[in-house]
Amino acid sequence: MARRPAPPLAERLAGRSERLSERPSARRPALSAALRALTPKFHHYVVEERVPSYAWVGHPHVVVGDVLPAEGVVLYPVPSEYGVTEYRYTVVDDTPVLVDPRTRRVVQVIE
Repeated sequence: MARRPAPPLAERLAGRSERLSERPSARRPALSAALRALTPKFHHYVVEERVPSYAWVGHPHVVVGDVLPAEGVVLYPVPSEYGVTEYRYTVVDDTPVLVDPRTRRVVQVIE
C-alpha cells in the first residue's frame, strides 16, 4: 500500500497559530500573571506617557503574533514594576502593544 505524503506544514498548523503563539518557549517566557492583572494600570501608564502611535498603513489592526516593521517603530522599555522587563512596548494605530524586542513580534495587545 502506497503512503500518502504528509500535508504541507501550513495545512497541518492551520487554525492552531493563535494557540501556538500563546505558548511559552525557552526563547519567550510566559507573560507574567502579574502583568495580566496589571493590564489596566499598564494601559494607563502607556496613555500617560503619550508615545507617538505608529500608523501601520495597509495593515487592518495589530494582533498577537504580528511582526512589527524594523523601520519606523520605536520600542520603549517596560518599567520594572510590571515584571516583564525583557519586553518593550509601543503604540500601533493607537493600540498599545507589548513586543519581544529580539523578534519584534507582538506578544500582547494591551487593552
